[in-house]
Amino acid sequence: MYLEDSSLPGILQLPDGLGVPALAEGLQSVFQMSAFPPVDGTRIFYDTFEWTLWFNNMILYHDGFNLVCSAMNHGWTGATLATEPSTTGPGPFSSSWPAGPLRKQLENVVGLRALMPIAEIHSSTRTVELLNADQKVVCRFDLISLFESADQRTPGLRLCQIRPLRGYGQEAAVAVAQLEVLGFTQIQSGPLEQFLANSGRSPAPYTLRPVFGLRPEEPCREAVRNIVRRMLALARQQEQGIVDDIDTEFLHDYRICLRKIRSIFSLMKGVYPEADTARLKIQWSNLARATNQLRDLDVYLLDREKYIALLPDSQRAGLNVFFAGVQHERILAQQSLSKFLRSKSYQETIAAFEAFFTEPDKLPASEFSAHPVKNLASRRIYHRYRRIRKAGRAITSATPDDAIHQLRIECKKLRYMLEFFGELYDHDELDSVLKDLKQVQNSLGLYNDYAVQQASLLTYCEAHRETLSVEQALSVGGLVAVLNLRQCEERARAESALHVFSKGPVHQEFRRAFQPSAADAA
Repeated sequence: MYLEDSSLPGILQLPDGLGVPALAEGLQSVFQMSAFPPVDGTRIFYDTFEWTLWFNNMILYHDGFNLVCSAMNHGWTGATLATEPSTTGPGPFSSSWPAGPLRKQLENVVGLRALMPIAEIHSSTRTVELLNADQKVVCRFDLISLFESADQRTPGLRLCQIRPLRGYGQEAAVAVAQLEVLGFTQIQSGPLEQFLANSGRSPAPYTLRPVFGLRPEEPCREAVRNIVRRMLALARQQEQGIVDDIDTEFLHDYRICLRKIRSIFSLMKGVYPEADTARLKIQWSNLARATNQLRDLDVYLLDREKYIALLPDSQRAGLNVFFAGVQHERILAQQSLSKFLRSKSYQETIAAFEAFFTEPDKLPASEFSAHPVKNLASRRIYHRYRRIRKAGRAITSATPDDAIHQLRIECKKLRYMLEFFGELYDHDELDSVLKDLKQVQNSLGLYNDYAVQQASLLTYCEAHRETLSVEQALSVGGLVAVLNLRQCEERARAESALHVFSKGPVHQEFRRAFQPSAADAA
């Protein structure tokens, strides 16, 4: 049984030119060495667009016979966490894999993201055993030569992966010390990381809440330009994933980026001239509108199993036929959006936006264009919270649904403001108000989802009434009824969450963090 010992280096790099005979000679004063014949193999490594596995210290690979999920060991494969026989590699979505240890290990980690090949590495591995004077094996290690292609003669990297045996930790430490005397060195970056870098790829944390590098006294227009430029870059990272239809999260994140860009012009009103603000909002809305149909269809299909589970068995057959039609429409909508994103007009529009928010603009000054950004952001954040608080305290069971929906939109805008300008404020205070806001948003979001799902289903049925069978119509009607019941139940929770968000303790947090001083407010 192998020993996990964090005091020992997991992997060492071999010195150039050192072969197995020279290694045995270098160790003979302490150990007798036995080397097994080399074993050649190929591993294809997988991860998501977000490098989800990498940043969870996990590695997934296919060796031609098995899918293996291992713990990461110095940027290379370590202890096996789960494995499954496979001759074809993984499907893109762990949720579609057969039930088993591998799916259980990965399903909640990767979520809706697709697994994609990130590297193919060829290897030749020799296992080495070190024996003491009693001819007992006291340590093992693997000598691994890694190649970027099957026909490469000279390895790109030569490694020694230490595998100390339980009960022989001291012998393993002596072995490592002797290897270091022979010129073995600790690697500066993991083998997989090095191979990825050689192919122009590098794991990087992914977030839709980037740091913008804002300064408190920075002019508002410059701050807005920085925010838009960064969010536009994030949106552009999603384009190829949408075109290739890798997974639905590319479109989801693309829409979030566009929505945030459009909102910044409303939230920071007065930073650009009024006419230019209106023009920019319309242009960004037009881009987002092109994605609406595909996203609506995606939401239907993502919720398919949940929808089916809400209905009795007698109504499920019609819903299956309904979803088959939705899937067909999705194929057409994805092709249409893909064509749009590849079009000359779209590319020219995006290039113009990139230039506009990169180069200093020539627009005239406006009321807040040169205003210090933290001062204006504080005023707008606090004002928006007070408006939500006033409306939230007035909510009763008789309040129209439209008012609840409007509060949800106001809360979303407040969340965007906190995300845009959060780096200008105390980290602990920001986390506290975001936690309060998230709780109310979760409830309002569920309430809105139920309403939107009902409306979307009814709109879909109306648009397809000529082709919709009676069975399908009854299934969809039953689903709408169940969703309406869920919405009514969530309404009470949403009201309660708004009341809590409007109470004194939360108000005190916002006032402490964002209320401008008398001088700033002047």
